[in-house]
Order: sequence, then C-alpha cells, then structure tokens
Amino acid sequence: MTSKKISKTGNKRLVSTQTQRELFIMSGNSCAICGQILAEIDDNNIITYCGNMAHIVGLKKGSARFDETKDEKYLNSFENIIIVCANCHTKIDTNVSNYTVKKLKKLKETHEKNVLLQANGIVNRASKGGWIDFSTCHALYEYMRCGEEPNTQLDEDLDKMKHLICQLKDLNIDIRRCLLIISKSELQDGKDNNLHLSYFETAYGDQDTKLLTPLETRKFINLDDWRQCSYDDDDPELAVCDHWCYILSFLQEENISLGSVIIDRDFSVFD
Repeated sequence: MTSKKISKTGNKRLVSTQTQRELFIMSGNSCAICGQILAEIDDNNIITYCGNMAHIVGLKKGSARFDETKDEKYLNSFENIIIVCANCHTKIDTNVSNYTVKKLKKLKETHEKNVLLQANGIVNRASKGGWIDFSTCHALYEYMRCGEEPNTQLDEDLDKMKHLICQLKDLNIDIRRCLLIISKSELQDGKDNNLHLSYFETAYGDQDTKLLTPLETRKFINLDDWRQCSYDDDDPELAVCDHWCYILSFLQEENISLGSVIIDRDFSVFD
C-alpha cells in the first residue's frame, strides 16, 4: 500500500470563494473558540471581517496536526477549516496536545449548530414565517387540571389543543389576523360585534370566505348558524369552538398577549 506523496513546495492554501462564504455564514462571523465577533463596522458603515480560517488538519508538513494522508482538496475543504479569531488561532496551533483534530471538529460542529439555532430563533419570531414550538405544554395542562388528578379525558383534550395550536403553523398572516380579531372579540363576549356576519361582510367583502373557511376546517370556529340564516333573520354570530375557547381563557388568565401566539406564533408560552 503506497502512501500519498507530499509535494516539495507543500500543499497550497486554495480555499474556494464559495467555501469561504459558507464558512463565515456558518460561523455567524464569530470565533468558534471564544465567541468573539469577527466583524468590525467603521464610521462609514463599512464592514471589515477579521476572522482567521484555521486548518484543523495542518496544511503543510511541520504545521499543527499535519497528516500526510490528507490531500490538498480535503485540507482546503469546508470540513477541515474552522473560523477563529487571531488569538485563538495562535492558541490552537501552539497547544496541539489540547486542541486535537477530534476536539476542533467537535468545537466547529457545536458552534455551527448554535449559529443555526440562533438564526432559526430569529426567523421564527417573524410575523410572516416560522414559529417557536412548544415542548410539553405543561403550563396549559396544569391550567386544565385545576388541581384534579390526571386522567384520560384530560390527556385527550390536551392532545386536541396541541393539534389546534399546531394548525396555526399552516395559516398565512391574513388568516391569523382574522383569527386574532375573532379571538379578542370572543374574550369580550362579542361586545364589539366583530363575531357577526355583517362585520365580516363589511370588513372583508368577497374575501371573508377565504379567511374564515380555513379557520372552520381546522376547528377554530363554527359557521353553521351563518349558513342556516336568511337575510330576514337577526344578524347571526359565528361560534368559537370549545378547545380554542379554552386556549383563549388560558392566555387571558396568564396575561399572555394573543398576538404573540396567533401572529408571532410563539408557542413556548404553553410550556
């Protein structure tokens, strides 16, 4: 079995532009070792990136963690480069016994995962996309129990409420705004008349069906009274389904903003 030959001039630093871009994006422009921000903004709002691309497996013979079995392509790949500040670059290359290949790969992996989690958190807080999911819905469950012993019916109701909360993930911002109006009105016992057929016909015109049908299909509301009425009848109200009413009462009791759940879709409040 022949070993790979090392060129007389050594391996060259040939990190592609695409790889460099991916490295800095995945690093969050911060050092994977100490967390230092690696972007500086001057008085003219010009950004200067000051991060170092450090090779995990050394690039040339004599460099830290060099492995002659690794070729130039691998050495300059995304997998073999970690973004660090200048101080940490010196530290990991002068303390090789502590900063092994295995440890540096783990530090890189952990740092990049944390960057993705932070980015996901930012996206999920946007009103037009994403959400912050619940974990156990423990707070909602305790509210439902009211001191009672756990039982099958409680578990079934909790599952239905979890499913209903998750339905918000599939609703666009316009439908969620409509649901917010309905939910606020429900908590006011309909005193603002925003549950009436006449309100939706006036406020939304021909769009009322496109907004309300998805809410009925997912069991947030019930429109049976609207369908059964005639123009000679009194102005009917839509009905808010029981499980959504219960969720609304929990949010009201806990002083949690309806907008944070319905618009921003922060479901962690149920934990």
